[in-house]
Amino acid sequence: MRLTRQARRRQGSLSWGLFRDTEQPGRHVEYFVDETWVEHLRRLAFHVGEQPPRVRRYVGEALEGGRASASLHS
Repeated sequence: MRLTRQARRRQGSLSWGLFRDTEQPGRHVEYFVDETWVEHLRRLAFHVGEQPPRVRRYVGEALEGGRASASLHS
């Protein structure tokens, strides 16, 4: 996942993280924050694989008043 983190950051993600699900062994959850919704959709358009990624989207507003969007991929 180190390479995934580097790729996300290189592509402009503001933040990236990986969590291990303590309830479901073997399940990991990746999150990353993009600056805009358009940037987020552009990033997902480049997915290569037989199955589309399972995506859950959460959109939030930063405490400073700016906007941020995040996706969780499990």
